[in-house]
Amino acid sequence: MLKNKYLIPVIFIIVMFIAFSPIQAKQLSKEEAKQTLTSSDKFKAYIESENLRWNRKTGNDLDYSLNFRDVSEVGEDKYFINVSNINGDPKVRTSVNLINFVIDANTKELFFYSNLEGLIPIKNLRISKTETIFREFAWEDCLEFLEENKGFELVRREYKEVKEMEEDYFGLKVYQRENENLELGSLKLWEIRYYFFGDNLARIMLILDFDDYDHAERMLETRYGEGEGSMGFLTNSVDWTYKRTNIKLHREVSFGDSAASITFESGKMMARYKDWLEEYKQEQAARDAETW
Repeated sequence: MLKNKYLIPVIFIIVMFIAFSPIQAKQLSKEEAKQTLTSSDKFKAYIESENLRWNRKTGNDLDYSLNFRDVSEVGEDKYFINVSNINGDPKVRTSVNLINFVIDANTKELFFYSNLEGLIPIKNLRISKTETIFREFAWEDCLEFLEENKGFELVRREYKEVKEMEEDYFGLKVYQRENENLELGSLKLWEIRYYFFGDNLARIMLILDFDDYDHAERMLETRYGEGEGSMGFLTNSVDWTYKRTNIKLHREVSFGDSAASITFESGKMMARYKDWLEEYKQEQAARDAETW
């Protein structure tokens, strides 16, 4: 009787301890963690966005890999997974390393990792859209992508004479669209030229009537704000400078047909072009110096 008196409370305590003790969930394996990540809607949306960006730039689908890494900053019981572009430029870190995800092996919570902010819930990941510059075009769009996905053909014009490089940028491929829409609101354009460095879009020039300069300036100021104007002998121009894009409105009196132009340039692509052009000039000078 005495044994039962003490035995029953002890059993009750043991039962209650077991009932209210947290159950240790099975930790995710690496393969399970990878499956959890790749099946999430946010991850799928991110990859779809990056695939479109890469396809526009190269004409090819994105080929990526998931790589587990040991990163002490994320804490224990968490998997750190790096998403890499297999065909990215190894000289450009952000071209290869796309994003880092972290998965809690116990709770299955998903995060993306920022060097500045640390772990951020994956629900807060913003899926960036390709920024178009003019109509449906974006910087670094490749010719193959435009021809296959935009439903038009480009008529190629390539300038090979060095004497033409100041006006038409020697070394760039210049194209015009068939059946181009030459209406820009109430403005009627003469033509639109698309300039490619390598096979990627670097510059767009809109040619318009000389007398439409003032209206074009008002139109651009309405959209981009006040630009920086300058005047020269028989010329006028206004510039708008942004992080990724430079815009110039220009007109010049010439003998014959006088025209005005609106030019959009990729700062990144044109910097690459100018580096290439300088190297070309140096090599040409060296070849010329050996001709006598």
